[in-house]
Amino acid sequence: MEGEIIENNVNSVNGSEITNNATASLGSACYVRLVALGRHHATASKSKDKRNIYKISTWKVRTLYQGGKLANVENEMERLKIDIMGIGEMRWPGSGEMTTEKNRKVIYSGGDTASRGVGIIMENDIYQKLLGY
Repeated sequence: MEGEIIENNVNSVNGSEITNNATASLGSACYVRLVALGRHHATASKSKDKRNIYKISTWKVRTLYQGGKLANVENEMERLKIDIMGIGEMRWPGSGEMTTEKNRKVIYSGGDTASRGVGIIMENDIYQKLLGY
């Protein structure tokens, strides 16, 4: 089922405006809101009564291999009320999972060196519902 664009916003990072009218296929009762170039949000709900709503986002961060970068991502998750965030170019070596200072779970996978990798950051209560990865 095709989702619908709820609104196009001005990018809070550099003020650039999004003007495309793309749609996304996320399944039934799902809606998509493009927020910024490189950051896409989707609000997914299992039922139309909006009881179980999760805000899902992706972000190409360039690197989280520097001190303070993970805290910056978590601050953005709080500010935008994001429950699950997919991270591109995380650049952490190896693979595994960890708990952040704000009690979120990070699952990551990278190479032998800090030159590539992806990850996902989610609220701990959502992690508890995860069946596997």
